Amino acid sequence: MSNEKTKESSSRKAPIARPFNELKNERHRFAWLRLKNAIVTENWLEAIAIEESLMSAVLIKFLLRRETEYENTRRIEQKSFSYLIERAKVYSQIQSVTMRTHCYCFIGTRDEHVSRTIEFDDLLLELNHWRIQRNECIHGIGKWEYGQRPDTVEDYWRKCHGTAIRGEYLTKCLTKWLEMEAKLRRSQSKSAEENTERS
Repeated sequence: MSNEKTKESSSRKAPIARPFNELKNERHRFAWLRLKNAIVTENWLEAIAIEESLMSAVLIKFLLRRETEYENTRRIEQKSFSYLIERAKVYSQIQSVTMRTHCYCFIGTRDEHVSRTIEFDDLLLELNHWRIQRNECIHGIGKWEYGQRPDTVEDYWRKCHGTAIRGEYLTKCLTKWLEMEAKLRRSQSKSAEENTERS
């Protein structure tokens, strides 16, 4: 009997590792699905946490395209959300004007029926403002400034609601901006190659 089990186990094929991009895309879809569900079910704290994770992923991807030093590249994923925003600000200032003036996102907010245009510098400022609101929501559920009168539960939950809805919009906007920025970079690279071939 033991020999039969040994033959059976040895005949089983080893699990095939799934492609990296397939797993990455699956996790990305799962995160957006959870975010949408959290918004629908009014689980604002979960929504806020997922939004920060998605925003961080976009900023890391943006920065890794520009970090040339191995030490920075290796450690960038361990940095705080605040650091990622500040580091992105540095690149937005030293990059060409083309990056700042042509890469917009066009996504209407939940309360607006018209699209809005945001430049990257302004978007980073809004992300930092949202980060402060995020901290107040996440950390404020069980603590508040010593000696100060805490918000009522209703006021606190209303603040979380607004932060979650705003975060959903900013997450979409940042994601869209990165897609457009990458498209612009590819276009510029292709044009440079064509000019080189002509010369």
